[in-house]
Amino acid sequence: MFNKKDESQQESFVEEDHLEMMEKENEKLFLKLTNKNQDYFVQLDRRLEEQSFDPKQKTIVLNQMFLETIDFQKDAITARRMYGTVTEQADKIVGLDPQLLEGESEDSPAWMIYMDGALLLGGMFSIINGFGAWRSLTVGSATSLSLVQLIMNFALGGFVAMALNKYKPKPGKTEGMLKYTAVTIVSIFSFVLLMGLAQFLVPSVINPQLPPLMVMAIGVIGLLLKWYLKKELNIKGTLF
Repeated sequence: MFNKKDESQQESFVEEDHLEMMEKENEKLFLKLTNKNQDYFVQLDRRLEEQSFDPKQKTIVLNQMFLETIDFQKDAITARRMYGTVTEQADKIVGLDPQLLEGESEDSPAWMIYMDGALLLGGMFSIINGFGAWRSLTVGSATSLSLVQLIMNFALGGFVAMALNKYKPKPGKTEGMLKYTAVTIVSIFSFVLLMGLAQFLVPSVINPQLPPLMVMAIGVIGLLLKWYLKKELNIKGTLF
């Protein structure tokens, strides 16, 4: 007959063996992940270590997440899309409320911020310009965007959004507001200046004026695409 101490030791040995097997399984499962998902879990593992999360519990949690991710990646669904950002998921695992951790939110990659801003500002400006030109048709003075201007409208819009996003003040704080205002003015001025130069410097032969309704339609499509991709790719840290 085992006494309680012996039984406790036996359970401990069984648990250690089980965790060791799970660690080996995790190594094999990790190799089945896509490169993007592997990068996600490398960052998550590092984040959990920084928060001093129990290594044994981490092995169990990662095992479950690996299995789920491998299953979903067959449908091209990434770990980030399933669980959110690395910071959000790490805080959720540890039991912290991400909203209470000021400054811990993790922005999406720069190319996502650029794309979101390009579609947002490009779409808005296209709609405004197209509508104004359409209204002006009644008096014969329509000034719709040209082809090159339309392309630059979206391309420059992404850079403006990235600049504004980089210097935006933290919620509830006024520090950096002056710099943010200056960046906003310079960005808008540069945007308008470059758009104007494109109209005068590019020959009309390769830079035709576009119909106002077409410009508005492209603007609407841009905004709808921005909304869809922001939700589909779970883009974080954008202006809106």
